Amino acid sequence: MSKAKALDRFLSNNDLPGPQELHELKVTLASVSRHIDDVYEDLAGLERIRSLIRTVCSPIRRMPTELLGRIFSMALEMPLDRRGRCDLTSFSLVCRAWRLASLGARSLWSGVVISSCECFEHGFDEVDHMHDEEEYEKMVEWFARAGGTPKTLEYRLSGTSCHCSKGMRCTISHPMVERLIREGPPLARFSLQASSIGCLKSWSIFTELASTKVQAAWVSLHSFSLSFIDSEDHLWDDDDGNTPSVFSLLPNFSSFDLRLPKRDMAFDEREDSLNAMIGIPDDVLGRIRMLSIALDWEGCQLFHILPRSTSLTNLTINLAGSKLFTGPRGPLDPFPRSPITLPNLRKFILLKGDFGIFDVLRTPSLEILDVEVVGASVGSQAELERLRRFIEVSALSKVLRDLSIRGMVGDAGVVDLSLPVLSSLEVLELDSPYVSSYYLGDPVEVSTQGHPRRRHPSLIQLRLMNIRRSEDTLVSELRFLENRKMGYTPCIIAIRFYEEPRFSEAELKVRAAKAIPDFAFVNVYPFSEL
Repeated sequence: MSKAKALDRFLSNNDLPGPQELHELKVTLASVSRHIDDVYEDLAGLERIRSLIRTVCSPIRRMPTELLGRIFSMALEMPLDRRGRCDLTSFSLVCRAWRLASLGARSLWSGVVISSCECFEHGFDEVDHMHDEEEYEKMVEWFARAGGTPKTLEYRLSGTSCHCSKGMRCTISHPMVERLIREGPPLARFSLQASSIGCLKSWSIFTELASTKVQAAWVSLHSFSLSFIDSEDHLWDDDDGNTPSVFSLLPNFSSFDLRLPKRDMAFDEREDSLNAMIGIPDDVLGRIRMLSIALDWEGCQLFHILPRSTSLTNLTINLAGSKLFTGPRGPLDPFPRSPITLPNLRKFILLKGDFGIFDVLRTPSLEILDVEVVGASVGSQAELERLRRFIEVSALSKVLRDLSIRGMVGDAGVVDLSLPVLSSLEVLELDSPYVSSYYLGDPVEVSTQGHPRRRHPSLIQLRLMNIRRSEDTLVSELRFLENRKMGYTPCIIAIRFYEEPRFSEAELKVRAAKAIPDFAFVNVYPFSEL
């Protein structure tokens, strides 16, 4: 009897195979198992060959090295800290093509972040042995791969507080950073973090600013960033009258990013900040074309800085919610009797701002305006009225091209945004989770001479970000656009809705109290499945 017939006979019943039949079936099973293993081995080999062929035929092999280098730059956070430099080195070691792509993208090698040394964690005062010649040469070689690309050096402090006032070494002191400035390649951008004014005044680079080596290092510098950061209080003593202002030690540059210490960390009393000075010399301000400043002090600081910054083309002010222009001012802080005019300003960004600045500012050449309201009144009409007057007195009707307003508060979800006629406005972005509809005004406005004027005739993009869902959403906006004169440039509307929680915190508290008697409600965290 054949093995197949014997197998079929036993499959149709529950009879027990005899000894001879059982032996033959086990032999057959072993043979079939070996054959299956051979097939699996052949299949694995075929799959390996297929994978290799796919690798050879991969589109990434046909990708231009320039595009691959661009992908590397998107995967890395520039400028590169120690971890980022390790990641870039790993990319370069994958294969020859990836190495060529990384070396061809010279901008990848142009920015370096150096953190304050670990010596502070170990309590060492002398740290030269931690920063030897080999480390410096490695950094110079890294910059050399950037070729002629403008180079960036950024020095960041660790979380360690500075105790140089107690005689310990200052955290701003880093032998390799200072040597790179004196002897390394010319820098286009330099970013520095410091704990206090005292740290800056004692920094060897500033004290040696007149030396030939330091001056040569700053020849190509066009961007300088200075941030005050520390976990402990350091009183602001730049205007002590005994030593020159630290800002008089700054090198020449055209772009300045200044982040001042928080008021609570720099002053014993709130009133002390009202008349604290930021002593940037006139010649420094006169050269600056791009200025970014962050402060939460309430006083006269910007009243003294802005009028002397007549060359500004880009200005960013972050007030961190403080009322610098409408809050209290010190006795030596007169409100400007005449407006502050910045004739060359093209772009103005106001973050977490006080709209009182629009009462004193005039920018006749402004093309881009980005403002963020903090603590807006219901309906935001007080803030918008200031903005309307600013647009009118600065004569921006035919100049302003891009306007972004964020953080407005709706009266029953609606904001009246009937701005003056802006004939050059192309992009209008409105971003607020407190608004469900914007009233943009009548499509046609009659001038004082009786002539009809189309409102925002050049508008091509209307962006409604974080808008709340309601039955009124888009009704007013679409009606405004539909009633514009036929033949005007079509306008594209981009919308992103605010994702509200399905249950409010109050509702969750009530539900929890009903479900569990004597329940103590601690907090509510966002949860996508609520």
